[in-house]
Amino acid sequence: MLPVEPENGADQPRELDQSGESPVRRPNQDRAGPSVQVETERETPGGWSFSIRIRMPGVAPTTHELSLSWPDYEFWSHGLISPSRIAEAVVRATIELAPEFRLPERFDASTCRRRAGGRALDEWVRANI
Repeated sequence: MLPVEPENGADQPRELDQSGESPVRRPNQDRAGPSVQVETERETPGGWSFSIRIRMPGVAPTTHELSLSWPDYEFWSHGLISPSRIAEAVVRATIELAPEFRLPERFDASTCRRRAGGRALDEWVRANI
């Protein structure tokens, strides 16, 4: 695994927030609502892979691996937003738009798009990045 912007030369990946800074915490995040945290980011031949931690009220935290392809990244961000912010927004959108969908341990961002209504997810992501 390639570290994501290691702090002080450390070899361990660090947590990212929406601006690429540590620690992860959205200032307007409702503590009673879900929390989505990108823990690690790795480049892959086709895009990126992220370790995502999700905390839901009253439920034990879960960890998932999300893959984000280059085409999906370009579609949502046009290369202007960090891949980790896109990954976080896609997961948040899926939780909000398709709350009945249980995210599997490993999934691709395109799965979220199919489960959360396609255009509705696209609009949510673009409005919230």
